[in-house]
Amino acid sequence: MDKLKALRPDLFKKKDEAEAKQHVPVIIKKVKQADFEVPLELIENGQAKKQPVRIMVQKPKNIAFCFLTYRSIVHGEAWAPYIQSSNVYIHPKMKEEVSATYRPYVISTLIETEWNNNSIVSATILLLKEAMKKTTNQWFVLCSEDSFPLLSFSTFAKYLSEQTLSIFNVMDASINKTSQWWAMRRVDVELLLTRESEYNSIFQTISGISKKSPSAPDELFFLNALKTFDPSYRFKEGCVHYVKWLPNVVSKHPTIFNRLLEEDVESIRTNKCLFIRKTFPTFQNTLLSKKGVCIIMCVGTESIQEYDEFLHYVSNK
Repeated sequence: MDKLKALRPDLFKKKDEAEAKQHVPVIIKKVKQADFEVPLELIENGQAKKQPVRIMVQKPKNIAFCFLTYRSIVHGEAWAPYIQSSNVYIHPKMKEEVSATYRPYVISTLIETEWNNNSIVSATILLLKEAMKKTTNQWFVLCSEDSFPLLSFSTFAKYLSEQTLSIFNVMDASINKTSQWWAMRRVDVELLLTRESEYNSIFQTISGISKKSPSAPDELFFLNALKTFDPSYRFKEGCVHYVKWLPNVVSKHPTIFNRLLEEDVESIRTNKCLFIRKTFPTFQNTLLSKKGVCIIMCVGTESIQEYDEFLHYVSNK
């Protein structure tokens, strides 16, 4: 047998391996990190180098986005990075129609709202009260359901971090009329909320103003209130939301965007606007390609005051 094994070892190879496996002892050992060999590049003077430990610390969310909506936020994909890095509060007109995605952000206290009514201001105050409960919130940005971010969140957050005053887009300085959509610092929101007992007086004042110069209560309330409560109040004038009203057109609402014209792009760039509204669900933040034919449709009770001037305006776009 030994001679045969010496002449034909290949016949006995598998058998020997099988027998060897049967006699190999199974050793179970708890292994520590020190039991592993340290790579040469991590050894210095015979001692393992100490490696710095990177600890990822998540920054507290310090921006509160307060949404006045009919239902849900329209441009969810564009808002996703913002929502992930901020605190969100929603006051919907139709709570039951808010999608499951945004239901967790709906505030507990809601009121009936009506366009061009003090109720819009009251709903905004409710959003601010809820957002103020989180002490990390330092900025409060008012948005609508169809607002669309024009900047990356990191660029937007950096811009806010460099500001020392609340931001209002003034439409008529003589009556402190501003765009409804602003960005306020915590100290100013606190001032507003602590003087709630004086709101009726502010509403009476702006009611008298709006009779002489047609304006919505939400366009007059906030800056007038802050200047009343603090006569030395200071703010930064800036474009939080880009909104476009067509000249020579009687309309209750501004232009609804699906794409942008060259003048829009230039205005957004010049005024450093942060968001845009009003927008269709299909809105894309891109330049509209010009066509050879323009079709104008006037729908409803809104009308064009001066057709010649309006057509001249449109033909140059």
